[in-house]
Amino acid sequence: MKKATNLHRVLYRSEQTQKFGEGELEKILSSAHKNNTDHNITGILIRRGIFFLQLLEGDIKNVVDIFSKIKRDLRHKNIEVLLNEGTDSRVFHKWTMGVIEDSSLSNLPELQKTIDAIIKQKEKDSNVKVIEILKLFTSSLKK
Repeated sequence: MKKATNLHRVLYRSEQTQKFGEGELEKILSSAHKNNTDHNITGILIRRGIFFLQLLEGDIKNVVDIFSKIKRDLRHKNIEVLLNEGTDSRVFHKWTMGVIEDSSLSNLPELQKTIDAIIKQKEKDSNVKVIEILKLFTSSLKK
């Protein structure tokens, strides 16, 4: 991937509008991987029950374009932007679309607790904490 200029990140929360059929999440992730690769977008999707938390990062124009498509996707609702900021570096510089699902969160209690606080809207400052925890999570994977 070429180095992006005007790096930007968006962290948002949303809810599924309907139960996914067999293989539907995999299709979404496959499409996201291709689109993100084509547009030099990196990030992660966290699924917790019917809730999603997603971080997108890349060139500001590409992040805005991809996020605009996401907002029009009828498979989810109640989209709330938690973080929308410029950044000097990527958290997920090698991940075109990482995924963490419920089963993985049981091994990451601090991340699970923070994600639950964000989903339940109990802790408005948790979004910054999630970025820091995700940085630690990804750095532990590099070892």
